[in-house]
Amino acid sequence: MVLAIEQMEHMIHLLQAQVLQLTSRVSTLDEALLAERRHNEQLATHLRAQVDASEGILRQEIARLRSEAAISLSAASPTRPTVADLGLRVEALKQLKETGVTAFTARELGYVLMELRLAGYVEGLKQAGYSCAAMNQAGYTLEQIKAAGYVEGLKGVGFTCAESMSAGFTLAELRSAGYTLAEMRAAGITIGDAKAAGYMLDEMRAAGYTIGDAKAAGFKLAEMRAAGYVEGFEAAGYTLEEVKELGYKMPHLRFMPWDIKAAGYSLVQMRALGYSLFEIRAAGYLEGFKVAGYTCVEMRREGWTLEQIRAAGYTCVEAKEASYSLAQLRAAGYELVAMREAGFTLAEMGEAGFTLAEMREAGFTLAEMREAGFTLAEMRVTLAEMREAGFTLAEMREAGFTLAEMREAGFTLAEMREAGFTLAEMREAGFTLADTEAAGFSPDV
Repeated sequence: MVLAIEQMEHMIHLLQAQVLQLTSRVSTLDEALLAERRHNEQLATHLRAQVDASEGILRQEIARLRSEAAISLSAASPTRPTVADLGLRVEALKQLKETGVTAFTARELGYVLMELRLAGYVEGLKQAGYSCAAMNQAGYTLEQIKAAGYVEGLKGVGFTCAESMSAGFTLAELRSAGYTLAEMRAAGITIGDAKAAGYMLDEMRAAGYTIGDAKAAGFKLAEMRAAGYVEGFEAAGYTLEEVKELGYKMPHLRFMPWDIKAAGYSLVQMRALGYSLFEIRAAGYLEGFKVAGYTCVEMRREGWTLEQIRAAGYTCVEAKEASYSLAQLRAAGYELVAMREAGFTLAEMGEAGFTLAEMREAGFTLAEMREAGFTLAEMRVTLAEMREAGFTLAEMREAGFTLAEMREAGFTLAEMREAGFTLAEMREAGFTLADTEAAGFSPDV
């Protein structure tokens, strides 16, 4: 037990000695670090002094060079520098450039941008404060302007998007320069490039990229719909069924009419989509035109024959409203009854070549025929029918009917007398003396 305690005390003494050593070492390191910090501060102060001195010397040198350049120019030409003077200045600037003088410093020395261009300056011109327009006016090429780091201002200067592309500007740079996507598209930027650059599909649509372009770039039909595309589906190879599945209302979609018909659209729907009668006819529709709301006038205007119009269910009344003549209606197979219902007169029917028998079959009465101006000879009907129709004996006599026929038709001798028949004619017809006397004839006549 005592031995264990002694061992522990020994270990404690050893640890205390190590702590003292570490403390001493830390103190030494702190002093060294402090000395190093002081040394660095002295060095920084010295360097700042050197920089300030160098800057002062440089500014003095710039002022001296400016003065010498002004004196030199004044001595050479009191008015303006000659070509030789300009050459000397450019040569001097080239030497300055070789010694590391920047474009900023050259500008400070009084050199103009054209001289910097002739001396070969490109880099640092933007930092020297020159604008893109100034670069262009000084004769720098678009490639040099790009190498100088210019992007903004290209469009304003007048460079086209195609020219900027040829000079090597990226799509992102063109976008930063203010060129529209439509201008980029005209310059040859594909929809794939626009997609990679982060443009949205609706922006691409507005720029003129077609559904075919969008399909080639990997966009889905649903994305095209969301972007507002409504035309060009068929040209891009999509079927009407594919488009219908997306829920398009179809008011602006323009598929070929036969594809619309094959997809199950009715003639009414075809008309609602804006297809013409010519297109609908080309699609193979044969029925339903009248139900779809097309008038006979429209059908005629689109070149349909009257036979086709009649087969489509249009009435004689509608055909008459479309200015078809009675003869045309007759040739197309319309019945006389329908023509009568359409309001055509007996006179018009007679001019069109209809017979009285056809007219009678159509329901016209003899009285109507008589009012239309038809004669008894033309009508060739019985006297009884004529009597019922209101024809007079005088008209019948003029038509060539005999007294015997009139007697058989039930006309009285008094009526015959009033019609102008003589007693001799009545006796020849078989009437007795008593009959003629009863009718008012004198036996002596």
